[in-house]
Amino acid sequence: MAQTLMEKLQDRAALIEEMAALGNEAKERGGVRHLNKAQSAIFMARCAKLTALDNSLPVEYQLGSKLVEAQRTGDFGEVMAALDEPGPRPYTNYGSNQERDMFEARPRSFRALFPEIATRDDGDFENFGDFFNAVVSGRHDPRLSVRAHVAGTGSKGGFAVPTRYTESLLDAIIEESIFLSRAQLEPLDAIEVEVPAWSDLNQEDGSLYGGFIARWEGEDSESSEQEAALRMVSLKAHDLRLYTSLSNRLAYYSKPGMTEQLMTALRRTVSHGVDVAVMTGDGVGKPQGVITAPSTIAYNRATASDVTWEDISGMIGRLHSGALADAIWIANPTVLTPLMRMKDEEGHLLWQGSAVEGQPDRLAGKPVFYRDRLPALGTKGDLTIVSPKHYILGLSPDMFVDTSDAPGWFKHRHSLRAIIYADGQPAWPTPYTPPNGDPLSWAVTLAEPSGS
Repeated sequence: MAQTLMEKLQDRAALIEEMAALGNEAKERGGVRHLNKAQSAIFMARCAKLTALDNSLPVEYQLGSKLVEAQRTGDFGEVMAALDEPGPRPYTNYGSNQERDMFEARPRSFRALFPEIATRDDGDFENFGDFFNAVVSGRHDPRLSVRAHVAGTGSKGGFAVPTRYTESLLDAIIEESIFLSRAQLEPLDAIEVEVPAWSDLNQEDGSLYGGFIARWEGEDSESSEQEAALRMVSLKAHDLRLYTSLSNRLAYYSKPGMTEQLMTALRRTVSHGVDVAVMTGDGVGKPQGVITAPSTIAYNRATASDVTWEDISGMIGRLHSGALADAIWIANPTVLTPLMRMKDEEGHLLWQGSAVEGQPDRLAGKPVFYRDRLPALGTKGDLTIVSPKHYILGLSPDMFVDTSDAPGWFKHRHSLRAIIYADGQPAWPTPYTPPNGDPLSWAVTLAEPSGS
């Protein structure tokens, strides 16, 4: 998934902040050479990632010699100071005020969510393959840790994946997921956490934030007291489990390439599973999905089993203006056929997909992403326009891995299980009721024709 310039600048600023924190920890001990083994590994990985990210930017945005010197000394103070300077800031230049507001939210990374545990030294494994082999062997290994799950119990079993590998996996999962890379992320470090949100979706009386109303009043008149209303969005630690089986030969004699493929499989499976749950989940033991959320508006399509320009324009018209800036389309691939056939009154095609490799298709100026687990063409939810920043996703800092040969004993196979904890809820409990006009929402999904 190609990143925009703004997203790259935001990611680079977050990396610089992370490395500055590590550098500050080591200063009193004489510099980056005095980082412990785990911290040093993290620092070097960040250096490589930061350099690659900086080199991918246009020349006018690159840090150049300043970045090289900061990496050599481990002192990112000067770079951080430049980020905080007033006036034009080429290192975090997000463009318009609206774009800056969108991207100055909490950085979407493991480090940003869990700064207090990101550099924890847990275990002395050489790499993820070393950890995986220790788990698969079934032998006692003092490096393996069985921490209590975030849900408060370790009875489900499983070895805690060392933090540095969890960090790299979750960062990759966040980057690959449609929603994790765009939603409001919150740390899920307890069985249940509550996130505050404004209760201001009914503004028929002209109020904002559930109680603020601007009034023109005379000089000697008495102002009436106003109270804003807050609500709490509850996130619970639901476990997302991944199961698979490996031949014992493959499990016991795995090579670096095998463990890299395993990490890739974990990353893609989790990111895909989160996206599908966020779109279709019923909220029972899993996230509340966009398609079935009470705050999502179902827009009735003009023609059964079809998608027309009338549908597209109508859906955009029911999207709240505050959700329009970062809105994206999520579609089942079966929607592509009617989209490519859309024509105007004179028979000219209205839409075609992206011809640039790595760039998503765009529909009415907004990117389109496809998931084949969504409802098929003609069914409610085959096409949705949504603003992910109005969706709250909670992630746990822990990942657990366990294996057993019991299920596949007669087939000479090893079963592998991985568990992470997550949950998600829309920030909006209902659609928005404006002083004038129809209700609007952060998400609009295409439904069946009215009366069908």
